[in-house]
Amino acid sequence: MKKRSIFGVFANVGLNFLLIPLYGAIGAAFSTLATLFIIYYVYDLFDKELWKFYKLKLKCFLPINLKE
Repeated sequence: MKKRSIFGVFANVGLNFLLIPLYGAIGAAFSTLATLFIIYYVYDLFDKELWKFYKLKLKCFLPINLKE
C-alpha cells in the first residue's frame, strides 16, 4: 500500500503543477480526480498481486461481458 500512496503523491503533485496554472481551482479538482483514477485503476495494472482486482473492477464497470 505504501507504493500506491507514494505513486499517488507524485501523480497528484505533477498534475497540480501542470493544471493549476492553466485552470486554477478546476485544474486542482481535475488533478485530484485523475490521481484517484490513476492510483485505483492504472496502478493495479503494474502490480501482480492486484491484477485479479483489476479484472474484477473492469467486470463491474464495463457494459460488455468479459470471459475468464
